[in-house]
Order: sequence, then C-alpha cells, then structure tokens
Amino acid sequence: VPRVHYHLSSLDILPEMYMLDWILTLFSNTLNLEVVARLWDCYFYFDKALDKQLFLWRTVIAIHILLQDKIIAVDSFSDALGLLRNIRDHVQEDELLKKVKTVTISPRLYRSLKNKYAIGVK
Repeated sequence: VPRVHYHLSSLDILPEMYMLDWILTLFSNTLNLEVVARLWDCYFYFDKALDKQLFLWRTVIAIHILLQDKIIAVDSFSDALGLLRNIRDHVQEDELLKKVKTVTISPRLYRSLKNKYAIGVK
C-alpha cells in the first residue's frame, strides 16, 4: 500500500517495528480474540507452508488497506506506532476477511517480502 508505506517512512517507522509481532504471534497480540480465531481457522486450513505464508502476507496487506486513512491521519511517530501495535479497535472480523480475499500477491512481491523479512512458516 504505497501511501501507507510513504507516510510511515516519513515518520521513520519501519515495518519491522510492528509487523513482525503481527506475524510471529499470528496477530494474537494486536487483534480481538474473535478475529484471531477466524484468522487461525483460515491459516491452519492450509497444508502447505507457501499457502500459509501467502495468507499471512495477504492479511498484513489487508490490514494496511483497511487502516490506511487512520494511519495517514496520524502525524507522529509514537501515535502511528501505537496504532499499528494495537489495531484491535480498528479492525472488524468480517471486513478483514473480505479484504484478505481480494488481496493478490504477485510472485515478485512475494519473493521480495520473503527475502526482506525472512519469515519462515513450517
């Protein structure tokens, strides 16, 4: 999501500052239990590691899309990072899952994400 990336970069916020926690905890630290349970159902449905990784990245991108107006409206490092570290009040279950279904990740983007963030799923 280019607008979000540009805005967060202008605030000196790196994706690693919040996104690794989202992925490594499968969103359990930042989303409501109902949303996490649905995401976990989807995640554990997949048998292959590649499908699981793609689902996680699609979810990350979907969250950025859903929150882009709120993120852009925040103009300080601490407020933006605070929002990104605790998104539970801003992300609704049905809205997120609908958005995840619409996100597509090209092989090129997937390779870039995988190489840059080296998050492995087994």
